[in-house]
Amino acid sequence: ELPNSSSSSSSSSASFSSSSSLPITSSLVFPLPGNSMGLRSFSSSPHLLSLEAPRVATPPANLTKKDILMLDRASASEKKGDLAGALKILKEVESSNPQHPRAVTLVADCLQKLGHFEKAIAQYQKTLTIVPDSVPTLVAMAACQQANGQSDAALEILSQAAALDSHYAPIFITRGRIYRSLQKYDQAAADFDAAIVINPKDIDTLLALANIFDLQGRFKESVQCYEKVLKVTHTSL
Repeated sequence: ELPNSSSSSSSSSASFSSSSSLPITSSLVFPLPGNSMGLRSFSSSPHLLSLEAPRVATPPANLTKKDILMLDRASASEKKGDLAGALKILKEVESSNPQHPRAVTLVADCLQKLGHFEKAIAQYQKTLTIVPDSVPTLVAMAACQQANGQSDAALEILSQAAALDSHYAPIFITRGRIYRSLQKYDQAAADFDAAIVINPKDIDTLLALANIFDLQGRFKESVQCYEKVLKVTHTSL
């Protein structure tokens, strides 16, 4: 499971809203099927995966009350394990709001949760036609590419994301996990370390870095990571 990550680019949790400013989602994380990567969840629900809704120069029309109620229904369906039902509802919301990046992205997130990675990638690409520089969308798409066996393409996308925002920790966490899967431990350690610089109290990333050090036989540095975890955990109690 990916660590909860925060940075100067990330924002606090918000539930579905009809506000003209697009809602920002929580930093909860869910794993992708078949690998150790994950993406952010949407709204206050840790079920359907989503991203921080990208801000645009001219916000699209507000989601209607009907749309918001449908999103609540989609969340309820997903909680019951009915991802297919949730997807059907989300697609209906998207059909009414084809230029609303949140509506488009939620469909991609549901497809990702279903393991339909090719379709999810195409859907994230659709989001990027609306908001081309959406870093969270690029990271989500890269995660799907990696899960679909396209590690090289994923790394290329993450390099693009890093060029846009070098302070967004999920870029480095996601890339670090890809490098770990490729057994490129030096690169993985460098990326996990970069994420920790952004968020020093991210326990999951500290543990991920400790694991890399263990694999490399760098036990002194591994112990230092575990000590930091204990310090953060003690402070939070």
